[in-house]
Amino acid sequence: MSPQVRVGGASPALTRRRAALAAALALATLLSVGVERSVGDHEQGVSWEPFIKRRLTLQWRFENPAWRGLEIVPLAAMSAPHRAAFAEYCQVRFGSADPVQCHAIVSARHY
Repeated sequence: MSPQVRVGGASPALTRRRAALAAALALATLLSVGVERSVGDHEQGVSWEPFIKRRLTLQWRFENPAWRGLEIVPLAAMSAPHRAAFAEYCQVRFGSADPVQCHAIVSARHY
């Protein structure tokens, strides 16, 4: 009896391992990397800034809730739900649970 010769490809077990590794890598990337939508003036337009998340989440696309048009909304002018969304954004984006500290970071990056 002659041994089987596999022509043109990897064994099914190797293919499954590669697929599992690719899926694990994709999930790890999704959990740890996000992109933030930044709106600039008419010359800059819209840009997407990749970042490493400070907290793992399945969400990958982010918009800063403090932005309104080209301006940053003062913390005191935010409604309670708006402020809660901003706090959540801050925890994922900057690792800060303090909205005041995060607003200072966002304001410094804006100007």
